Amino acid sequence: MKAVRDIALWLAVTVWINFFPDSYRYDTVPQGRYGYWHADHPWYPYARFLLPLFLACILFYRHFRKRK
Repeated sequence: MKAVRDIALWLAVTVWINFFPDSYRYDTVPQGRYGYWHADHPWYPYARFLLPLFLACILFYRHFRKRK
């Protein structure tokens, strides 16, 4: 059940970053936005790929590490 929760978390973060970027104009104050990365941010193309990959590595490490 823990693996299903981790997969759901990874999928939610991946969908959130890739399909819900902020796209408001810089001169307005964002209110009620759900996105974390602005679509025009210079790091946004990297965040779309690297943050889900980094989260997947953390979840795999937690899942496959040896129990003491």
